[in-house]
Amino acid sequence: MRRWVYLVLLLLVACGQSDTAVVEESAADVVAPSTAIPEQIIIRSADQPPTSESILSIDSSITITQRQSGTTQALLSDISSKGKRRYLDAQSTAVAEVKFSAQSFKLRSMDGTLRWKVKYKDTQVRISANEEGEHACVIDQQAAGFSVQSDATPLGVVKASNTHVVVVDSAGNTIYTISPGTPRASYGILLCEDLQAQDRLILIAELIAAGR
Repeated sequence: MRRWVYLVLLLLVACGQSDTAVVEESAADVVAPSTAIPEQIIIRSADQPPTSESILSIDSSITITQRQSGTTQALLSDISSKGKRRYLDAQSTAVAEVKFSAQSFKLRSMDGTLRWKVKYKDTQVRISANEEGEHACVIDQQAAGFSVQSDATPLGVVKASNTHVVVVDSAGNTIYTISPGTPRASYGILLCEDLQAQDRLILIAELIAAGR
């Protein structure tokens, strides 16, 4: 009788350990949004006076304010029950969401359609409009900042200049100035082609939140 009781206890312990392992494995699959030290980034067009200005306020949440041609648009963010970051317009309508994975994230429409996939590792960031990463805009760290290219075609550089950062296109023209003045890989997105302004700013903000 004691022997049977002992066997039953062993089975119960084994089942408990198995359940715990399953729970831990499921939790490990969940990737939370990146958090960042609170900061504010100001991006201005290089024309004088600037015709556009974007302010990225990055904390536990992200706020994006864009001023252009006398109009102001704002996006606020929240976190959904599934751990995705949603971006909402002034009418509190969700216009985009970001799904996070290890060293990557996807910007999607609210119907789940992929808009942009971003992968980052070591000194490189890749932005593509497809899951396979084909025809990616590639941002590489250099000694004095970051270079940007797509399909081996140079698009420009990001570098420091006095008290701010400048984004310079392949023709040598400064097209944006950014403060504060530390070059980042995320600013290279300003040189990537085919992005809508709203998507561009969301990707920059998310990369900054991820420490890029």
